[in-house]
Amino acid sequence: MVIFDLLATEHQKVALSCIRCGACLNVCPVYKTIGGHAYGTTYSGPIGAVITPHMSGMEEYNHLSFASTLCGRCTEECPVNIPLHELLLYNRRDAVKQGKTDKGFAMVMKAYKIVLKKRWILETFSPGMKNFGVGIVFKGAWGNKKSLPKFKKSFASRWKNEHPY
Repeated sequence: MVIFDLLATEHQKVALSCIRCGACLNVCPVYKTIGGHAYGTTYSGPIGAVITPHMSGMEEYNHLSFASTLCGRCTEECPVNIPLHELLLYNRRDAVKQGKTDKGFAMVMKAYKIVLKKRWILETFSPGMKNFGVGIVFKGAWGNKKSLPKFKKSFASRWKNEHPY
């Protein structure tokens, strides 16, 4: 794919107005955690996650658009007002519509939806079991430069300890 393919998109073409200041990188929690090498591309961070799938291939790089918390900090900090978190959603939509996502991704998302809708399922697993499961599902997701964070306690137990009232 070339720059003209990105220019032809309805929404994502606004990303081409990027001035490469790095403001989005400085506030992105994902970029802060994994660093630039994990992206495996010239452009990293939120702006890279938007433009790389269009410039280097949606099939190979669509995962970058899914590796975001969509917190919106990148959009808030962008001096040229690029709505990066919205563009990431458009990329996700396009990847799914074009059938470019990993086949196992749909199964993982269905399981994720079930688990998050029924909190008791999430609380049933010990931190060790969660670490094992996440290690299998997301093996190599952050590249070989960083390892996945480890669960030490469940959110519910941490909340109870920190807010005993």
